[in-house]
Amino acid sequence: MTETHGLADPSVAEGVVAGFLADPSERLVALRQLVASADYVATVAPSAWGVTLYKDIFRLNAGMVEVLVVGDGFIRFNCVGVAGEEPFMGPRFERSGYLSVADPQCAFVGPLAEFAAIGSALQPYHRKFIDTVGRKKNGEPVAGSRMTKSHSPGLIAYARALIASPDRDIGGPYWMAKDESPPEELYVEGARITVQVNAFERSAAARARCLDHHGATCAICGFNAQHQYGEDVSGLIHVHHIRPLSEIGESYIVDPIADLRPVCPNCHAVIHSRNPAYSLEEVAALLKKHLPRRHPSNDA
Repeated sequence: MTETHGLADPSVAEGVVAGFLADPSERLVALRQLVASADYVATVAPSAWGVTLYKDIFRLNAGMVEVLVVGDGFIRFNCVGVAGEEPFMGPRFERSGYLSVADPQCAFVGPLAEFAAIGSALQPYHRKFIDTVGRKKNGEPVAGSRMTKSHSPGLIAYARALIASPDRDIGGPYWMAKDESPPEELYVEGARITVQVNAFERSAAARARCLDHHGATCAICGFNAQHQYGEDVSGLIHVHHIRPLSEIGESYIVDPIADLRPVCPNCHAVIHSRNPAYSLEEVAALLKKHLPRRHPSNDA
């Protein structure tokens, strides 16, 4: 188990997690729980928590005690309660043995698929466990932990990016709706246009870093889905890799700020309506040239 602590790059964390959580649905379950647990730990013991990423697992600690551990298709989910009593029934529950934690304590240890079915019922008992390990007997937060030194902010950033739109298609670009065409293709007025989309554009982490810097407004036409349609579609936009795919080699490392730009689906389709693709500047010039002139009578 090799520790990859100190990771600030979400794209690196994404690659590591995908290596041991290959199933997209399991990955979403695990990262949703990580964010929920981490957010609660941060309110209980703000200076004494951390998530550590290894090559084959990640774990969340409050102080020195593990709160949550996720590996290849499995999860260890610590709770306050007694194994064998409701709701901790079945072979997946076992007694925990943390000497610094008062009894009763138990954990669900099993497949993420099974946890997904019962996890919501366990949340109150999980939060009680966090309360127990994150606070002193006098109720004050536990202060200081060496686990903060191995904290991976990149993992948290990647997790938040992936679950930002939970109703989107799992396993594809999460900003595309289920009834949209696959990421390699866009359809405009019935005409099929092939759009080359590489791994950098598909990366949830790279996308998040791009939008954090550039915002969710189209770099060409200025369209912003939230401004047009409201909060429910906040962040709904494509990202485009401005460097030609032919120039990208296997050793190339993407810079989400320099190499990616937010573009609306219409402008993205126009960019890839020819080969080689139009540049952003060329599409902007086309748009400016063909914008309809406002009629004086409309200026009232």
